Amino acid sequence: MSNGPVIAIAMVVSTENTKAIMAITMVVTTMSTEPVIATSMIVSTMVAEPVIAIVMVVATMRPKPVIGVAMVVTTVSDESIIVVAMAVTTVSDESIIVVAMVVTTMNNESVIAIAMVVSTKNTEAILLLLWS
Repeated sequence: MSNGPVIAIAMVVSTENTKAIMAITMVVTTMSTEPVIATSMIVSTMVAEPVIAIVMVVATMRPKPVIGVAMVVTTVSDESIIVVAMAVTTVSDESIIVVAMVVTTMNNESVIAIAMVVSTKNTEAILLLLWS
């Protein structure tokens, strides 16, 4: 693989005073005309017990770029959970956007779920909203 460099970066930061843990993983793979970027980030704080996880994947295959973003935020202190998932897929002139969001709060017992799908094929557009 002369034209296929691979870069991998892993970073872990641990602080015992505030009990915070940061883990960052980044992988960049390039194969001539098909670069792939994957970024994973996890931030964990034990004081207030929130956990933030962010996963981002960007894959570009010349005319077919794919962007996927997943974000999870969990807080155990006030018992609230926020989950956001976003996927953007573009295939030449066909683009698909998927957004999913879940917000759960146990204190006031409210649950919000949002799923959004936007599908565009040439001139056709589809928009779906789900709220429960």
